[in-house]
Amino acid sequence: MLKSLACGALVIGASCTGLDGPPEPTPTPTPIPTPGAASSQAGEAPQVGDPGTAQPLAAPPPPATPGGTWTQLANVPIPAAGFQLLLTDGTVIMSEVSTNRWWRLTPDITGSYLTGTWSQIAAMPAGYAPLYFGAGVLPDGRVMIEGGEYISNSAVWTTQGAVYNPVTNTWASVTPPAGWSTI
Repeated sequence: MLKSLACGALVIGASCTGLDGPPEPTPTPTPIPTPGAASSQAGEAPQVGDPGTAQPLAAPPPPATPGGTWTQLANVPIPAAGFQLLLTDGTVIMSEVSTNRWWRLTPDITGSYLTGTWSQIAAMPAGYAPLYFGAGVLPDGRVMIEGGEYISNSAVWTTQGAVYNPVTNTWASVTPPAGWSTI
């Protein structure tokens, strides 16, 4: 099930397909071709992968209902909610637009974000409050933020970057890729 948090609202649904129109048709399964006669001899058990014993593929399950429902979250502490990332531990972090402040939404014991808990995490390094930046969750659970078209609402097209460690709740500045003048 897809859960996405955007601007203080949570969308819960099984799929994002079909949001702009009718759902796509389900493809018809094609049976595996059976070349010529069966390859096993009379009285022999068919071998695994024997093309003479191929069966048609089973029809895939019907697609999940596209879309979902939007539910307004209560008590969102962020005055200007920005970029969000789902971390590997199931929590969501969200930037506060054009500041170096970030917030964490921890789902409740049942996994619900609707009644989850908000907390402020460590601030990004001083002087780095990006807007329109590159971001991603690394395989080890850390978060990488690179660049930014604006820093504290000033157009600068920076190469600054920072990595967040959710275990230690710390940010560290990172060096931009060699030769890059903007990110």
